[in-house]
Amino acid sequence: MSYAHPIRIQRASVPGRRLLATSDLHGEPQVFRALLDKAGFCEDDVLVLAGDFVRHGPQSLRLLRDVMALCKTHTVIPLCGNNDLYTLDAVEGEGEEWEQTFLQELETPNSAVGDMWREQGFSEPPGPGEVDTARKLLQRAYARELEFLRNLPAILDTGDYLFVHGGLTTADYESLEGQSAYSCTKVDAYLQRFSLTLPKYCVVGHWPLANYRDTADLTPIVAAERRVVSIDGGCGVQPHGQANLLLLPRETAHPAAPLIPPDPLPQGFAFWHADLFPVYTAQIPQLGGQTEGPLCNLHWGDQLVDVLAQEEGMLHLRHRTTGGLLWVPEDWVWEVPEGLVCRVTTNATLPVEPGDRLSLVCATKKGAYVKKGSACGWYLPGLAGLEPV
Repeated sequence: MSYAHPIRIQRASVPGRRLLATSDLHGEPQVFRALLDKAGFCEDDVLVLAGDFVRHGPQSLRLLRDVMALCKTHTVIPLCGNNDLYTLDAVEGEGEEWEQTFLQELETPNSAVGDMWREQGFSEPPGPGEVDTARKLLQRAYARELEFLRNLPAILDTGDYLFVHGGLTTADYESLEGQSAYSCTKVDAYLQRFSLTLPKYCVVGHWPLANYRDTADLTPIVAAERRVVSIDGGCGVQPHGQANLLLLPRETAHPAAPLIPPDPLPQGFAFWHADLFPVYTAQIPQLGGQTEGPLCNLHWGDQLVDVLAQEEGMLHLRHRTTGGLLWVPEDWVWEVPEGLVCRVTTNATLPVEPGDRLSLVCATKKGAYVKKGSACGWYLPGLAGLEPV
């Protein structure tokens, strides 16, 4: 499948202002708002949104509209992501293949196309011979949203920093202008596949941070030797996902007033993160390690499993790639043509001291799946060891 949308490089000189960046919000408007509130986002700031506003999360269309509204009142520079291109191509692409793409998007859970279709009052997909009429209906009804997506640049150059959704495949990034936008938005495992050094720091999203690590840690990665900062926290995609907001180092004319201070990162970067999980205080200590056998972390795209046992609403799984063992809630597993897949998770337990704050992702008979900061794992005392904040 080829994509007709060309790479467009936007240049914006915004010196003296606080520069923030996030990506991969994936239909989570409440997380987006919580993130901005933590940072004390205001009209003096410049906010870069590095793509993937839609798909996977529960409110793609609402988030897209929130972003469009914010662009009118604040200095917000949105870029396109591969999921944004999927949406645009499904509704506006040409030829028979695009009709099939449209139907696939309607069947994709939590897609922007599905949101549009349901908002028009439809609960069933169009029948044979009705797809073209359905697409034209959405083209008319959502002309503003589609125009917004269509006009998104793929690369931003602020003079001191670069921003792109997936990654730059050459240090001569200006030579990419006019090529397919898909080539710099759908760049899987960018830090592992490309070792080039860029002329200035480039902020990328797209690839969940835990995929780069042996632990389920969603802290942004600063690859100083290559001048790349990766920030995708798995928001709307992973059960423990979060949105990360990067604060880029630069001199600013206006002092910032964040609600809470950001967490420091190497090379002068810092970040906030946000999710919607309830927060508890730990009462019982726990050593870190793993619940069973060797450490097992399921990564996005490597999630095929086999079921070994079922017990009290939980499934005992073996990861096909590594052979690792883990327990997960039943509803974290579903069937695809290749077999059974499990949501991204881990069998690791987190080191916990009394008084630590833990965000509760899921409570089970085997313990609580929690987050400690941006690190995810199990707290075996479960709810019995947690005091609500």
